[in-house]
Amino acid sequence: MVRLATVFVAVAFVLALAIGCMTEPKVAPAKPPQPKAKAQAKAGPSPTAAPVAPAASPRPGSDMVAKSERYKASTGAGRDVIRDLNSPIAPVYKSRTFGELTQVTFTRVGGDTDVDVSPTEDLIAFSSDRHAKNHNVYVKSSAGTVITQKTFGPFDCIQPVFSPDGARVAYASNKNGNYDIWIVETHANGSAVQVTFGDEDDMHPSWAPDGVNLVYCSYSSRTAEWSVMQSNVRTGELRDLGPGKFPSVSPDGTKILFQRARERDGFWCSIWTMNTDGTNQTEIVSSADWAAINPCWSPDGQFIAFATVNKSPEAKLEERIWRGDGIYVVATNGRELIQVTYDTAPDWEPSWSPRDGRIYFVSERNGFRNIWNVKSPVDVVASAPKTESAPAPQPEAAPVAQPAAAPAIPMPPVASAPMAPAPMAPVPMAPAPMAPALAPAVTAVSTGPTAPVGPAASAHNPVPAQ
Repeated sequence: MVRLATVFVAVAFVLALAIGCMTEPKVAPAKPPQPKAKAQAKAGPSPTAAPVAPAASPRPGSDMVAKSERYKASTGAGRDVIRDLNSPIAPVYKSRTFGELTQVTFTRVGGDTDVDVSPTEDLIAFSSDRHAKNHNVYVKSSAGTVITQKTFGPFDCIQPVFSPDGARVAYASNKNGNYDIWIVETHANGSAVQVTFGDEDDMHPSWAPDGVNLVYCSYSSRTAEWSVMQSNVRTGELRDLGPGKFPSVSPDGTKILFQRARERDGFWCSIWTMNTDGTNQTEIVSSADWAAINPCWSPDGQFIAFATVNKSPEAKLEERIWRGDGIYVVATNGRELIQVTYDTAPDWEPSWSPRDGRIYFVSERNGFRNIWNVKSPVDVVASAPKTESAPAPQPEAAPVAQPAAAPAIPMPPVASAPMAPAPMAPVPMAPAPMAPALAPAVTAVSTGPTAPVGPAASAHNPVPAQ
């Protein structure tokens, strides 16, 4: 009986199970969840999925990603600090300021710096370490890509500047150990001529309009200060004009523009002018929070272009005091401060073209140190070359009616001995008084925060802005 009961129960269970399978839909057993990456690896790429590009190699400036993210988070502005450093751009594009921004040099090895524009030809001079670990002087057309190397050797040649006639280039070189001023012909292949011979560094030459006098800055290890010096390249006569760095002679030859650091509270540099004899030193631009460096004159001598250090939020975030920040223009009276470049990458060392009025400068805006130019934000007129000429004729004065003469009264003749003409004593002629040069106002502009600075912030001269 027990065995029959067991068989009956088993048959009933089988029948119940069969009936349930017929009335209930089949449910697939649930599979355990798998990681998405493994599932894709087994299945392979979807035929409709877009191909995944290989990861790009890191570009210069990629180490600033974290700082960029922190900056965007802190400001909430969503501004990308490294946008231009990690994204290739076309050589020419519209800037956010004053028209076309044009790239002039295109090196991706080393870097170009110290630009100067010829006053007579479509040429620029600059220094570069594109071919060697040391810097050399090069000359090229501002519109072309062909370059001419002017200096050679295992030493640095930097800060070239054209003479007023464009036929020579003065520059600084440490060929003999310390930096001295040298001169080389622009087009000829002759040897360079040494101009200064001191034991200290002489740097940043600037020509006077006469083409004979050079102004430069010289370092003194005794005082640990830089001074502005003036040298006659023919006679060797030397004058000390006082403390300062990176001098630039005005187009009319009456003023010298330079930067000078204060001796307290940050030691930031500011922009000054003085007469060519060292008198009337006048501060034009200054700030307690940022430095003004690399000053240069506009072609008409009415404006000054310069670079700032530690002024922008990006520069403050990156603690960027070894390079410039942005390019600005200010009138010689200290007013009308205008920002010319707004890029997050460093811009510095402006040079105002005397031919077309554009402002050339050094920039790292595409991740490489190259030379660019931008349209000037102010209208400037290039000063005409000085030539000896006869004075312009003066307009004739209108004839003035004379009153009628009284009738002559007859006089008896008087006998007299003939008199020899008395010799004329020479009259010393005093030189014509020179018209006083217009001195900029003594006002110091404090338009927001200016940075510290010692020798200009450039790749070959890494001196902090103080």
